[in-house]
Amino acid sequence: MMLTKTFCLGVSVMKEMDKLNTSNSSIRIIVNQISRAASSVGANYRAACRAKSKRDFINKLKYVEEESDEVIYWLEMLKAVHPKVYTGDLDKLHDQAELSASPKTELLKSRK
Repeated sequence: MMLTKTFCLGVSVMKEMDKLNTSNSSIRIIVNQISRAASSVGANYRAACRAKSKRDFINKLKYVEEESDEVIYWLEMLKAVHPKVYTGDLDKLHDQAELSASPKTELLKSRK
């Protein structure tokens, strides 16, 4: 379930970022950062699922949390710097990223 959620976050972000006009250099920078972080969430969770031990799994989840938090940071930056381009769809992405940044215990439960 979490594997699908983290993958879908990356897909959703890519689709929403493609809708934004990136002719403005600061928007382009922010869009790139959001896209990289969001795609990394799913990739890192996938790596965590292939962990060699529970300890390794928990350690890899730290990267998932960090990248999810980075998505949230850059979405908030976009909203602060360019509020006119920030839509309700981006709020949904923010919510998705919040779920991916949930405590490790929740992710451990979803692995079972």
